[in-house]
Amino acid sequence: MITRSVCFAFGFAAFIILAALAATGADAMGWVPTGFPDRIVGIIMGLTVAVFSNPVAKRLPGERTDAADAAFKRFFALVMVLAGLLSSLLWLVLPVDLAPWASVSVILSGFVIIGVRRVLGRNPA
Repeated sequence: MITRSVCFAFGFAAFIILAALAATGADAMGWVPTGFPDRIVGIIMGLTVAVFSNPVAKRLPGERTDAADAAFKRFFALVMVLAGLLSSLLWLVLPVDLAPWASVSVILSGFVIIGVRRVLGRNPA
């Protein structure tokens, strides 16, 4: 599982840092438009949510191991993966001034949807 590999975690962290530094350097040299570093980091953060949502959902706490619990974990993973991908897409297409607000709204909406499903589900834990 990717969330248990220290090598993967360090590699992913190094990728994020190097991408941010490269984008900032390109911005300082005038090679990219204004706001490009923010856009790159926003895209990477949305993809980070998408990458880590599925493994994290499988490790949600709970004593139950029935079908309803498994279905909820799959729902959690699906919603957060889609929220992460949509967040990255918003950073890609929206103006840099609007993208942070829209991106955070999408991620928070995903958590609200998950919470509503948990509360209104058939057999809440």
